[in-house]
Amino acid sequence: MNTDERMKLGVVVMIGQRAENLPARVDLVVYSPAVSINNPELVAARARDAMVLSYPEMLGLISSDKFTIEIYDKVSWKEFVFV
Repeated sequence: MNTDERMKLGVVVMIGQRAENLPARVDLVVYSPAVSINNPELVAARARDAMVLSYPEMLGLISSDKFTIEIYDKVSWKEFVFV
């Protein structure tokens, strides 16, 4: 699914990384490990005392009491996790 298709479904897309992209009230931010720790959105989330977790941390949290299987596709570099 591309950005235009997501927007048609009502997903709000922000281009660029700015603290202003974060809503006034945010409880949880899940980010890719590829995102810099100095990313303005992450800095703003931490300043607002939001819970900030990397994708692997969040996956671990929601699957901690479940049996999981991970399949990694070396061709497409995609990771699939079954819970």
